[in-house]
Amino acid sequence: MSIIKLINDTYGHVTGDAVLAELADILKANIRKSDTAYRYGGEEFAIIMPNTNYNEAEVVAMRIKKAVEKHYFKTNVTVTVSVGVAVTDYKVSAIDIVIIADKALYIAKKQKNTVVCLQM
Repeated sequence: MSIIKLINDTYGHVTGDAVLAELADILKANIRKSDTAYRYGGEEFAIIMPNTNYNEAEVVAMRIKKAVEKHYFKTNVTVTVSVGVAVTDYKVSAIDIVIIADKALYIAKKQKNTVVCLQM
């Protein structure tokens, strides 16, 4: 069960939405002005980071993961994240990069609260 579903079921959807908003704030605080963060699913986010290599992307992903783990959420629940990163130096379609990022995310979720980076 996802943490947001658990929060929604326990505290209500308003509280779940508040946690998502706090997560968005953490993302914004840990990316560059040239990067863009989007909510991509129920509790999934995507960050577009132009001109970022594999090592830089991994550093940002780890920084976000640690920031979420250290954050005191107003609901007084512990929130952790799994992060999937896709990096490419080649011109690829948006669909292809999302497929690779999704693959990385599912690997990270299976390993529980990890960062997984895949390069195209």
